[in-house]
Amino acid sequence: MATEAQIKELKDLNGKDYKFNPTQSAFISDLNSDYCLNAGGYGSGKSIALYIKLILFVMCFPGNRVLLGRKTLSDIDRAVLPELFELMPSSWYEHRVKDGLINFTNGSQIILFGLDAMQSGGVADIKKAQQKLKSLNLGAYFIDQLEEVEYEVFEVLNSRLR
Repeated sequence: MATEAQIKELKDLNGKDYKFNPTQSAFISDLNSDYCLNAGGYGSGKSIALYIKLILFVMCFPGNRVLLGRKTLSDIDRAVLPELFELMPSSWYEHRVKDGLINFTNGSQIILFGLDAMQSGGVADIKKAQQKLKSLNLGAYFIDQLEEVEYEVFEVLNSRLR
């Protein structure tokens, strides 16, 4: 995996060059921490750093299953996927919209998940969503807009890491 010094810029990622500030480089390259939290103001580059790190996790570790969560699945579709897909050549992946999956040519997979199903609604709905997650074995998970997600969701996701 790339070191912080190597992550200062990425050349020709899907036809574009990217330069990262020291905070972004440190976040992207951190593989020693159990958890990485990226915080900052609007327009500070949090999202692109998250997406680059996510791409590295699926491309550098073949067969990896990674969950990408946000409060609602519609938020992922509207705000996350356009930016994520802009970073990757379409030859790297197949997006199965109905299944909420992005399958990569190296066998890795991103599972798109609206985390609101685990924290709102009736008890039966919450239990059903938790059961759906409990059937997954994950290599990693990424949460966009963590402040929108209850701590209980974080605990369930931790239990699915392998």
